[in-house]
Amino acid sequence: MKDIGIIAHVDAGKTTLTERMLYLSGAVHRFGDVDDGTTVTDFGEQERERGITIQSAVVSMDWKGERVCVVDTPGHEDFCGEVVRCVNAIDGAVVVVSAVEGVEPQTERAWRRAEGVPKIVFVNKADRDGADFWKAVDGIGKSFGVAAVPMSEPVLDGLGRFVGVGAVARGEAWIDKLCSLSDVALKEYVEFGAVSDATVVGELKRLCAEGSAVPVWCGSAKTGDGVGMLMDGIIGVLPSPCESRPRRLASGSVGDGCFTGQVFKVSHGLRLMRVFTGSVRVGDTVEGFRGRKVRIQKMVDVQGRRQTDVAVASAGDIVGLCGLKDVSAGETLRRGCDAEYESADLRKPLVKCVVEPVRSSDRKRLEEAVASLCSEDATLECRVDEYGELVLSGLGMLQLDVALKCVEDEYGVPNNRSVGMSVFKCRPARDARMRTVCERSVGGKSARAEIECVFKVLDDGDSCEVAVPCIADRRLADSLRRGILDGMATGCNGDSMVRVSAEVVSASWSGDVPPDGILYMAGAECVDKAMAEVGVVALAPVVKADLWFPKQCLGAVSGWVSSRGADGMQVSGQGESVRMSFVIESDDLWDIGQVLPRLTGGRGDYSVEPCGWRDRKSRAIVLP
Repeated sequence: MKDIGIIAHVDAGKTTLTERMLYLSGAVHRFGDVDDGTTVTDFGEQERERGITIQSAVVSMDWKGERVCVVDTPGHEDFCGEVVRCVNAIDGAVVVVSAVEGVEPQTERAWRRAEGVPKIVFVNKADRDGADFWKAVDGIGKSFGVAAVPMSEPVLDGLGRFVGVGAVARGEAWIDKLCSLSDVALKEYVEFGAVSDATVVGELKRLCAEGSAVPVWCGSAKTGDGVGMLMDGIIGVLPSPCESRPRRLASGSVGDGCFTGQVFKVSHGLRLMRVFTGSVRVGDTVEGFRGRKVRIQKMVDVQGRRQTDVAVASAGDIVGLCGLKDVSAGETLRRGCDAEYESADLRKPLVKCVVEPVRSSDRKRLEEAVASLCSEDATLECRVDEYGELVLSGLGMLQLDVALKCVEDEYGVPNNRSVGMSVFKCRPARDARMRTVCERSVGGKSARAEIECVFKVLDDGDSCEVAVPCIADRRLADSLRRGILDGMATGCNGDSMVRVSAEVVSASWSGDVPPDGILYMAGAECVDKAMAEVGVVALAPVVKADLWFPKQCLGAVSGWVSSRGADGMQVSGQGESVRMSFVIESDDLWDIGQVLPRLTGGRGDYSVEPCGWRDRKSRAIVLP
């Protein structure tokens, strides 16, 4: 069995490759097309309309006696949370690179998100005009810092036209490259004058697992050329579940014979779970978060939209769980041990908008629908602000548009949204020391807590640190810590706080009820009082942007970027293509999707990646 993910830049051909693999294996009898909206994995209505993958999807197939489970992931940056969540569920990855464009910025980011996962590369679109396989191979080695080992190559006719794919010629240069990476291959070559196929596959598998080399296949997912050779490579080079890397534990340990699994995706009531150890049957009772009992009511094998009931799931299986409303993405399910696997480290929202229903009577339904979407996707957040408006936050405007269209189509709530704006954070204007007395009376029973807390501004980072050394009782210390953290989460005007540490130097309490609640409230109040006294500084999100465009557009693009106050601008590139990199506040780049096509005649591309926060600056926006 192989559990693999397919990751890449948007429009590199991931979904088409998945569809071709299904077709070649006989899992489907009709080859679907992304443009026609007929693929197995892009089954959502918006995916069909927009022609892009929005949600990760799971399919499986048999190839030469091996079961291959494939997770097709989105390539657009707004949906990168889908990729991050799937990484822990897979044992290997196929990175798709276009033979025309080569390695692109989002390809590099997808590679980094799958850090630690053995990878192979498929250079797609080798049949297109302008394709250059060997240039792509060179770019793979330089961009990813690994030895790229070609395993297949395009076959060209006398006029240089693509006619198919063949195995790469294992000439002297190829053998030298392998021997420079493998002592085993070198020894065999010295002794016998050749390296056997078994040694080549075995050593590539080892090098791939170590991350020191990446085998590269080529072809065309559209025509099917070279895809069968890639599937042979998946079977031969990528690890099986029993050979896979150990998963990192947040706490506890995994014992012999115990069952462990992790839910990595929630969508429309279906929980996708990867089983890591042991097995589980329908009807079994397992433990969830903090020991909560969970009964497995129904399990299904997932094939895109289609689901088939299964009775048992074993190590390596990816199955869907039905009817478990309280189980969230990232949660560990276990039996016979106390293991808790690490959850995905997801990005925080960068943009937000105000949402309102078309009909005022739909306000409650709108809030419920948006809250439901946020419970399924942790990169979405919603809240009601101080003006009573519903605010939805996410990684990008495309993600918000998709979510709100889903609210309209699937939940039946027509809605309008405001113009998008950046999500800001805040920090204290200076260090502070605050003493707070909190008193409450409920049902005739009173409670009182008094705490003193020292707040310090941190130089950088995007976190909040809270220490409660003065309370020995762990449960009470956690209650106070959560109160302080929740106070920081609301910050000022709904903007959460970063770059701040808090240390409780003294705490006392009394009353007729357990002190957990009053300590929690005292922590939150202490934050509010401290920030009201010293004030806060707004922090703007900063992103690293990469733009790709024709060389003749350099003057127009650089002038516009400079007018927006970009820092650290760098320009590189060969031939007629230019890559420009810079750092900028995300608010100054809000209209890049409209401006760049206008400046480049529709021939520009871009990607952005969050890289921190800085004190917000006020500057007029210059329109081109």
